[in-house]
Amino acid sequence: MVKILAIGHSIVMGDEDNIDSPYRADSSTAPHIPEGGWRYQNFQVAPRWGQRNQNPAEGVGWAVRALDYLPAGSIQVWNEGVSGVVSYDWATTGNDFIGQIFTRGFEQLPADLAYAVYAIYANDAPASVTKANWKARVETVIQYLDARNIKTILVKDWHRGDGDYSSYYANYNAAVDELIAAYGLPPAFDMYTASLDNFNGAKDWYSVDNVHPVVAGHQGVAKLFANYLVTNHIVADSTAKRIIAHGETGAVVYCTVTREADGYILDGYSGEFAASSDYPYTFLQEHPTIKGRYEIAETRTAWNDGKYVVTVYKQAGADPAPVSDAVIASGEMKVENDIEVEEITLSEIEGSAVLAKEGTIAFIEKWVLNRLSITVNGDGTETVRLYDNDGSTVLKTWTWDPATKTRAMAV
Repeated sequence: MVKILAIGHSIVMGDEDNIDSPYRADSSTAPHIPEGGWRYQNFQVAPRWGQRNQNPAEGVGWAVRALDYLPAGSIQVWNEGVSGVVSYDWATTGNDFIGQIFTRGFEQLPADLAYAVYAIYANDAPASVTKANWKARVETVIQYLDARNIKTILVKDWHRGDGDYSSYYANYNAAVDELIAAYGLPPAFDMYTASLDNFNGAKDWYSVDNVHPVVAGHQGVAKLFANYLVTNHIVADSTAKRIIAHGETGAVVYCTVTREADGYILDGYSGEFAASSDYPYTFLQEHPTIKGRYEIAETRTAWNDGKYVVTVYKQAGADPAPVSDAVIASGEMKVENDIEVEEITLSEIEGSAVLAKEGTIAFIEKWVLNRLSITVNGDGTETVRLYDNDGSTVLKTWTWDPATKTRAMAV
């Protein structure tokens, strides 16, 4: 079981004004959320409250809600979000909230915490905190946790729509990438892109203040966080449908998934299949070590039995545009009892782009748009050539060994 500490602001804590959770207690009390039942206790650490709230309301932030979308017993989450805080509050050089939650007398944290997920910049942008100051403060928290053998998962934080903070967000996101590289941290959990896209689109994750998420927002981010944990092999889930593609490093890569039986498409926000979707895009994450490898583990909902068509794109502009973005891979997967039982059929489209079930890179001898030719060589191998639309210009060439079922890199 993986134990995770969730730290940050009110969006980590849980938006109590909009919670309709069955775990909720009394909505009239201060913004302070112990998680009940099989969820875990949280006590406010801000000095302004001073002590444990004796009659707290119960909310469920996205980090805790991730338990709803993962196998039972796979994680435990300690929610230590504090409403209204900025990076200075958590920093050891500031109010040292991170130190307080480890040293206070009541409710000691477990000794075997493995990860701390840290979301903090949503309140820093309105306070005009510079990139340098924000980065330095976050760095003290990373160092504090690292000294206790706790790995920090940095979050590209929630987009707030009550002002234009885009320049601050760009700076903070850059700082996140720099800190990950400097400390060898896991990839960032990107809440920012999903929340920004929702705000500019369906906007069903946001309350009327354009800042805090409603229940649907917490649930949407929780599903993405569950996907994140499985994609990065922090948590195991046998029902995960893994989509893997290879291509050039540093690209923005996304996919669409269509259920072949009825043509329904996977909605990027909810993880549900529907006849239509305003946002039918699911983003893949580049592997932190194997550059050019992109993957996503889809765990948010159960999939019906049958075949699914997956198409992977390389995003060229600011937003996904399947009409014009380059297709780098496509294929099919078969699902039975919500488990992928047949590896994806590969159609290599661009360079070394590959779509395959995790752990395999399968080559399928298949004509691609009548542009694939195979020449038998004298040594038992075959040379495969992919032609352009004119039928004569060779785009890519590779060698295939039918005996060992291996191939060389396309050139």
